Amino acid sequence: MRADIGEKNFWLVLLFLFFRINAQTVEIVKRSTVRPAADERFEFLYTETSLSSLAFVATIKITGKEKNATIPKLFFKARDKARELGGNCFKLVDYKTQPAEEAIMILDLFNAPDEILKTNRSHEEANTLFVFFG
Repeated sequence: MRADIGEKNFWLVLLFLFFRINAQTVEIVKRSTVRPAADERFEFLYTETSLSSLAFVATIKITGKEKNATIPKLFFKARDKARELGGNCFKLVDYKTQPAEEAIMILDLFNAPDEILKTNRSHEEANTLFVFFG
């Protein structure tokens, strides 16, 4: 096969297949017309935090395949998209795994003022150790 398509084309095809197989995709499911300023923060919103004073930014769907189907990789991809759109916090809408090692995470993105984020942080558990096995 390599001799048929030439060395340059061979590497381009190989590179394309590598990124296609190991890709993560971010789809904007719903988007607000609000475009808040970019923010470096990306915080989880606890259920006790009211959404009434937050600016809805977007709902996004992140899909990862194979080695990119891990929660941390999906999270970082979501964080990058949130920063691009102006979101600084999120609510988890759905997370599921599919056959063939595919994971899908759906998040609602919001922009919250500092005082709301501070109140949100007060809902964090104190003196708690989480242990994950996998």
